[in-house]
Amino acid sequence: SWATNANKMPPGNSVPLALKYWVQCTFEGGRNCRHEDYKRQKGPAAVMGLHSNWITKDVLGMARPNDKAIREHGIVDQFVDLGIEAIVNLQELGEHPTCGEGITSGGFSYTPESFMARGVHHYNFSWRDMTCPSLGLALDIVQEVEVGTNCRRYAMGMGSQAAIQLVRKQRPGSLQVTLCLLRLTGVLQSIRATPDRFKK
Repeated sequence: SWATNANKMPPGNSVPLALKYWVQCTFEGGRNCRHEDYKRQKGPAAVMGLHSNWITKDVLGMARPNDKAIREHGIVDQFVDLGIEAIVNLQELGEHPTCGEGITSGGFSYTPESFMARGVHHYNFSWRDMTCPSLGLALDIVQEVEVGTNCRRYAMGMGSQAAIQLVRKQRPGSLQVTLCLLRLTGVLQSIRATPDRFKK
């Protein structure tokens, strides 16, 4: 399975995960989820039809795409035209089935093969929504995915607080959980301490 159950709720959080999903999805719009509807995004979308922002000139932060938007807005064509070479998919199989356009029979909100057929690489590093990945998983993402080249460059050139501020500025609403901030700090520290580990 592409999904992982290794990520647990943060320590001290007694609210059941299913209830957190239901509350979040209900109050954020369900089928009209404000995080998935590009028309509800503050400011223009980087990719038409997709709730998205450029974090840097070559790293795109985005909500999960869906097959309907991909067809109606030619999102795959836009990715190719913009030179986007890879997608890092963080969804779990079956995640948020009632949000936005829901999920496909394959378990994700979109069909990865539609991008792969056009030469856009697809990486699955899923972790449970509203939690944070382990430091090991976060480092695996940087090490294995080509976007790690950009992560290394920015990690060597700025402190963790500056990196956090950059992401929050470019992609409002990102990095809200304290544990995630600690994970990002750990990733940047590891890149600086052992840069050879992350060379492709």
